[in-house]
Amino acid sequence: MKELIRSNTLLRHVIDVYLKAGSADAGPPLGTILGNLGINTAKFCKDFNDFTKVLPTYFFVKLRIFVFENRTFTFEVAPPSSTYLINILKYQKSIQVRYFDRLHSKDIFCVKLFDIFLLCRFKIKELNFYSAFKTIWSTVNSCGLSVSII
Repeated sequence: MKELIRSNTLLRHVIDVYLKAGSADAGPPLGTILGNLGINTAKFCKDFNDFTKVLPTYFFVKLRIFVFENRTFTFEVAPPSSTYLINILKYQKSIQVRYFDRLHSKDIFCVKLFDIFLLCRFKIKELNFYSAFKTIWSTVNSCGLSVSII
């Protein structure tokens, strides 16, 4: 592993964890993991909760925590996947389906077309809009969701 140097201190550990936004606490399991590495867990939780205070509490955040030789730490947040964001945006809708001579009510999951446009700009802003839209559209289709105009 290539060693990372931060202010003349070598990187000792890299930890990948998923935490709920704004709700990290110093108890187990996070406290046990970081405490065994010599990290001040209360300080980490305060830093993380301050960093994610604008996000809703149901939002899971993927973190990569870098622990250095002098027991300091830093973390970086990975952007959420498109599938995760689409699952947050989906909603249930009841539609009428013709079955022979009768109408039956069926519940389906939908995503608004406008939300797909916004997700294209948020998630894949480095591509042109057409390519970004195709990518997000294929993700919506692979999740088995319908698209609603309204």
